[in-house]
Amino acid sequence: MKVKQLQLHNFRNYEHLDMTFGPGVNVLSGFNGQGKTNLLEALYCCSCARSHRTARDTELIRRGAEGYRIELLYDTDRYKDETLTLAYFNSFPDGNQEKKSRRLLWHDGLLQARIASLYGLFNAVIFAPEDLMLVKEGPAERRRFMDILISQIKPGYFSDLQQYTKVLNQRNTLLKQLRDKSAYGLDQLDLLLKTEWETWTERLAELALNLIRQRLVFAEQISQLAGQFHRQIANDHEQLSLRYQSQAATAAQAAETKEPAGQLRQLQQLYRRNYDNDVARGATGSGPHRDDLILSINGQPLKAFGSQGQQRTAVLALKLAELKLLKQYTGEMPVLLLDDVMSELDVLRRGCLVEAIKGCQVFISCTDTEAIRTELKELGRTQTIDFYQVQEAKVSHLDEAAPLPD
Repeated sequence: MKVKQLQLHNFRNYEHLDMTFGPGVNVLSGFNGQGKTNLLEALYCCSCARSHRTARDTELIRRGAEGYRIELLYDTDRYKDETLTLAYFNSFPDGNQEKKSRRLLWHDGLLQARIASLYGLFNAVIFAPEDLMLVKEGPAERRRFMDILISQIKPGYFSDLQQYTKVLNQRNTLLKQLRDKSAYGLDQLDLLLKTEWETWTERLAELALNLIRQRLVFAEQISQLAGQFHRQIANDHEQLSLRYQSQAATAAQAAETKEPAGQLRQLQQLYRRNYDNDVARGATGSGPHRDDLILSINGQPLKAFGSQGQQRTAVLALKLAELKLLKQYTGEMPVLLLDDVMSELDVLRRGCLVEAIKGCQVFISCTDTEAIRTELKELGRTQTIDFYQVQEAKVSHLDEAAPLPD
């Protein structure tokens, strides 16, 4: 998979950009705040329809504009010259105020009915300083990592996740109604609401089980690959392990039979046992929306006991596992986006990263190419390298694609 051309319109600090890129290593250099990360962010949005830095589309719009548009021309091993256009509008040209702001997606010129159609078309892995939050922050960051990866491999997973979220919201609304009516002494209305609660609970359990079963499979595969990369980086001195932690998954796996029907009954019983607690809090207390991916080093929780260096190594291992897993399942090497991370890694970690990404189209942002000269020379043995200067949202191609000179 190779990016050939990127066009930006009112995206972040770019008013207009139209750039072609080389098939090997693309180095984006310039001072901070000039637009290097914004360019990588636009590419990443084309893989999962969201930024790695914010969940708000409005923050991606250039100041004073009403929306943004990203146009991507790329090659895959299946076809040549596929196109993607991702756009977001605060208002529409016809001035119809009834139309809500929304994102739109075109693939090969055809408007797609759902943004979920984006998954699996263009795959990219980003490695940025923010990724350390995979270890430092709460479960939501790790769930997001897992959900985006699985969605790129199995596009239908994202639709399952959307359905689960809709049903969860409906159930939570009902739980709040049950809580409020009980508080006002309107218990006679609970029977009708509880019947509706049972319907939503059964549907929620079905969707939850589907997500859990897929997460368990991929969590195990991520753990194996990340563990291998981590041992390589740490010279076999440390063992990284990942475990999918889920009260709902534990209940489902406790079934006497491993058949889906038996697991579904166990999950439904868990939700029924939690009825009083869920009503009291007005929200569903267990399920895929509450699960976590526990990272450990030599059996100790990485978040609590890992050093800064151990945490960086673990995140690098996770990203390399993500890259390899996408290649294994899709048959396509994803595009790799390295956002000023070389300076954060020591020589050993840089070497492991370089070895793993040979043959992959790479976009590297940095403030000084001399600081990564050794790594670029190693990559240049097998790939072409293109250099670009980024200054005030203007991107200039410095010289022709060629191996880095001595």
